Amino acid sequence: MHLRSLQLLTLAALAGCASSPSPEGAGWREIQAQRLAKLHSGRDYASALARVRALAPTAAARRPQEPAPASAGKIDQRLPARIDAGPRRYHGVAEPVRIEVEGGVGNVEVIAPRASLSDRTEAAFLRVGIDGKADSAAGPGLRATGWSTDDDLFAGSQLNNGVVPRRAAARAVGVRVFPHLRLNAMHDSDWQMPIRLGLGVDYTDIEHDVAGVDRKWLTLGPRVEFEPQVPLLGSKGNRLDLLGRFGAGVGYGAFKEEFVGGDDDDSVWQWSYEAGVGLRWNLEDWWLDAGYEFGQGRMTSTDTRLYDGRGLRLEQQQVWLGGSMMF
Repeated sequence: MHLRSLQLLTLAALAGCASSPSPEGAGWREIQAQRLAKLHSGRDYASALARVRALAPTAAARRPQEPAPASAGKIDQRLPARIDAGPRRYHGVAEPVRIEVEGGVGNVEVIAPRASLSDRTEAAFLRVGIDGKADSAAGPGLRATGWSTDDDLFAGSQLNNGVVPRRAAARAVGVRVFPHLRLNAMHDSDWQMPIRLGLGVDYTDIEHDVAGVDRKWLTLGPRVEFEPQVPLLGSKGNRLDLLGRFGAGVGYGAFKEEFVGGDDDDSVWQWSYEAGVGLRWNLEDWWLDAGYEFGQGRMTSTDTRLYDGRGLRLEQQQVWLGGSMMF
């Protein structure tokens, strides 16, 4: 009996194994089959790339430190989001400057009361300078002015050279260097009023070649110049202006004389002024000027072995022609 029951159980188990699969088993085998099919199927790279791009962040969500697209231009051509951050725009070269050159002809009168010398003779004048734009509010500048007479100043007079009286014929030379700050109170108008403030370095030399006497004055002090410019005809870029010139300065320095058998020196004060009027043809970056100018300078008295007395007086007048160009 026991043996028969064991046989019946064995037959039932074999029958169960040979029966059709359950719905759950069929579903699992279908899933496994799909996975195997995907694994052995061909790769679709275009679809994969499209899915990756779809998941990428948009431009609005991009973080600030990430670089902008190439279409935004080069890094040195982009302005920063804030004024005080990021790459700065290149602004080009420094401000342009104006170079001026001017020449003149006229005469110089030299009066030395103590030495009983007084004469007027022909002279040549030259001025060069560098300055900023005329319509700018302020800027530095430099002017150098020189003049020279012929060698027949005091011709016909005599001079004590420390030993004996000799012919007093001489040649006079003057130089002024004027570094300054230019201010323009009317820089945004057709009317111009440059005001130049600075230090004037003045040098004067009177050399009596025949007598062997040489006298020099060197002074340093404050100086101011005004140059008003009023439009007359035309418009900016092709215009004729009325030009004025006014300058004054004072200085303190040294006097030195050399003569036959010795030399001596002393301190001296000097003051001077100039005034002139002219016309200026304004052609954009070019200026052409012409005019007349008168000036006077005085040196205070000195106390030296040979030239003690009431100082020296200089008077100058010239007709000048010049031009300037912006660089």
